[in-house]
Amino acid sequence: MSRSTVSRRVSEFVGVALFAAALIWIVSLASYEPTDPVWFFSTGTHEVPANFAGRVGAFLAELSFQLAGYAAYLAPIVVAVIGWHYFWCRVLDAPLTKAFGALTAVKQSDGTGWVLGVVRRLNKLSTDEIEAGVSLIAERVVPVTLYAKREAKEGMGGILVNGFDESMLGPKIEGLYLPPPSRPDKPLVVKTVVIPTYEYAEGRRVILMTDRSVYTVALRQLVEQRVDWSWAAIQIVEKHARG
Repeated sequence: MSRSTVSRRVSEFVGVALFAAALIWIVSLASYEPTDPVWFFSTGTHEVPANFAGRVGAFLAELSFQLAGYAAYLAPIVVAVIGWHYFWCRVLDAPLTKAFGALTAVKQSDGTGWVLGVVRRLNKLSTDEIEAGVSLIAERVVPVTLYAKREAKEGMGGILVNGFDESMLGPKIEGLYLPPPSRPDKPLVVKTVVIPTYEYAEGRRVILMTDRSVYTVALRQLVEQRVDWSWAAIQIVEKHARG
């Protein structure tokens, strides 16, 4: 177990202990009874106190009111706030939380090039230091522009450009093509793409155009999906040479 993990566990334990102390303290104050027998403050300490926290609660309440009066109610609140700080001191700020699961380009240590990875783990070590765990999903990445496919209307032909009816081209979809094999740890031998999640639907057909060919591609099963992006297998349904 790493030092940062041990430190986090200790902080969580301290936070829980402070929460418990604050709860007992507030219960003791709320159920305070001036006639309760209290160590060092009154006689008859063998009697049963009415305080919900027992003898300890009766003593704590009496001591708190003797020292601070009604301001004593602020003390357990302060302890609870400190406990909250200790318990959550390792929680990531909102912008960092959003970075979890984000796609990122990683420069290889040997300087051979960039690879595509996903942020799997984030740990805030200090105010200025963050530890990130990234898993590689592709060593080769090709930016591509896909087009939503429009169905050709019967009897209404579009303009042919290089032998292709461009009326079938819908809105653009920017994506990344991951040539097989991708995911080095568990290699995928199928062709895959990464596109915005709102553009993904299993079975949806899109068009991919290259300098030489026009492909009709069907989106297949998901490999992984996040709020912002979806990584899915693709299947080439049709291929036409560009004239």
